[in-house]
Amino acid sequence: MRYILFVMLLMTSAVCFAAGISDGDIRGFFPKADELPGGSELWLATGVRSTPGKNHTAYSATYSYYSGKSDKLMDIIRKKQYRTNVAVYSFNNFVDAEKLFKQLTNDAPKNRSQMVRFGERGLFFIYPRSGYINDADFYLVFINRTFVVWMQADDGFAIMDVANPVNEAINRFIVNNPKIYMTKSIHLQASAEGLETQTKKLDFTTDYPASIKVSGKVFDRKAGALQGARVMILETGDSMITSADGSFSKTLLLDGIKDVELSANFYMEQDEASKAASFGSGLVEAVLSSSDGDRRTQLWKLDSVTESYFGTAYIKTSKGTAGYPLTGKIMKNGLLNLTLDCSNTGIDFKCQQVFTGQVKNGKIQGKWSGTGGGGTFSAELGKYTPVTRKVMITKDVADIRTMISPNSGVYTQADTPSLVVSSNPNNNAVIYVSPDMNRLGLDDVTTAEVKLVLTHIPKNQSGSLSVFLFDADMGLDKKLRLGRGSYAGQAVTSEEPYKAEFEVYDMLKAGKAFALGTVQEAKSNGFHVFSGAGEQYDTLKPYFLITEYSDSGKKSAVKPFIFAKTLKAGGDNLGDRNKPQKDGIDDVCFEGTFAFPGGRLSSFEIEISGAIKKVFNTNPVDIYPLAGILRDGKMLNRPDGSIDLLLENPAEKFDICVNGTYKPEKNERIIYRYIVDGTPYEGFAEQEK
Repeated sequence: MRYILFVMLLMTSAVCFAAGISDGDIRGFFPKADELPGGSELWLATGVRSTPGKNHTAYSATYSYYSGKSDKLMDIIRKKQYRTNVAVYSFNNFVDAEKLFKQLTNDAPKNRSQMVRFGERGLFFIYPRSGYINDADFYLVFINRTFVVWMQADDGFAIMDVANPVNEAINRFIVNNPKIYMTKSIHLQASAEGLETQTKKLDFTTDYPASIKVSGKVFDRKAGALQGARVMILETGDSMITSADGSFSKTLLLDGIKDVELSANFYMEQDEASKAASFGSGLVEAVLSSSDGDRRTQLWKLDSVTESYFGTAYIKTSKGTAGYPLTGKIMKNGLLNLTLDCSNTGIDFKCQQVFTGQVKNGKIQGKWSGTGGGGTFSAELGKYTPVTRKVMITKDVADIRTMISPNSGVYTQADTPSLVVSSNPNNNAVIYVSPDMNRLGLDDVTTAEVKLVLTHIPKNQSGSLSVFLFDADMGLDKKLRLGRGSYAGQAVTSEEPYKAEFEVYDMLKAGKAFALGTVQEAKSNGFHVFSGAGEQYDTLKPYFLITEYSDSGKKSAVKPFIFAKTLKAGGDNLGDRNKPQKDGIDDVCFEGTFAFPGGRLSSFEIEISGAIKKVFNTNPVDIYPLAGILRDGKMLNRPDGSIDLLLENPAEKFDICVNGTYKPEKNERIIYRYIVDGTPYEGFAEQEK
């Protein structure tokens, strides 16, 4: 749908956003009080105010809720009064709209924020006031074309009451007014952590493009080709992640006549603002030196909200590693002050350490004092870097299923292999998850976050639902009861499948089963289906996305996979289709050795980039030719081309074969991807010259 709309935007060189959007159009984005849940008897809306700026106009309003009694949703007590503030910024260009979106979301606390499907991109985040679940400031920021929306509320439910109609109104306006955004240019924006964001405008002359291909490379001026940078097409919201050689590529398929190719390279500079002083959230190793010559080490796991820092200091004791609260501030000039509270609960003895220092040139250096003496300390920033891994959800990893309730608060198992979240007057459905913590292998010190990722399927869908994460208690009678919940994200209708991510680490580290669903008392209506763990194809199955801090200075002694670059002749097992077949030409084979004893290899793919890109894999449902996996000349692929192989030995060797029509080129590159025990891996190898 987005690309169909986009082709209508590329018909003239005139950019006329401001001229085509009236004051009344923007005011119409704000819902009236009687359009909100409870109507005008409970809601009061101020008039919409407008403030013109250099390149935009800002519109704002406040919605206040008044009730004679406190509401109770689940076990959350809602105040008698709460307020939601809304601002809509209408820009005359894509670039400045994107800048404001980044500015408004830049300081969001990483472990209290969630990407949500509002507009093209949205971020929901929380600043807690106390330990009570609903005592916080709730924020939602999203961008859609040249509109940026900012919302703040003192109630997590109220912000969604107002957000949904605002989002729907902006979507309707964009779909119904495509000519407002007519342009013959594309803006690419490249960004990477610690480097300054760059934007480039690419113009073209074709009136009716059949496709637009954008490509290029991203470089760090000091370090060369930059892997992992994000390049975004501002007009569509599409983003690309650069590969090992810094390259990116994306083709937009349109309905015109002529293909268009655009390219740009980015040379990124150090972000001087971040270089000067502060450091972000992460894991830091602090080395303490006492005046008596004693040295000790602490690991600081920190999160930040603007200048404030909070987290946990992990200290080795005679009974193992213990965690203690760590709080403080860092100023814009790099001065830092942290306090570690090492007191034990129930003991009057006060234990405290205070750290004061300076952040400079990638290090923290200063003095410490308090319990245990005093002296100097130093910490090297960037030693621990975040890495991600996927764990596919199988019956060994987690019990995941749909539970249904006739609005009684007691849930029983539903007769469906799919995962469903629904809410209607007759019943509610939730997704129940009970993980095996041993299989996930989480370490509280190094784990940054864990997200449950589900694939939304565009069938039997209706409504927009606010999804909550609940404590879940499965009784001996196999009936489920829900406990306290917190907002987790949105389920929205879409014509295409999409990935929905829900942060679940707090539940996992507490060792709890949990459920994803809606609040029955909220009387919302909707029905959304996600692929279950029994789905045939790995790309649709649910999985946990785990982010962990890894010591960047340590290298694994054992390589999990060795890919031999030289080719050898094989038998005739493969043709040009995605299933085993003979074509009268001998295949050619690489050699691969896996070091995953006891693991299961469920997918393999080779991507060869030369004059023409070639892809071979074991996925039976796509268009690419089959990659054959052989041992001792015997084909191990199933009849449909897929694989499920037990890796029994510490070094399991296979021949990885492709159709014999493949001829190696001198400067081609080979990328291999595979999945073992539900976790995807990727590597890169150059063809021998």
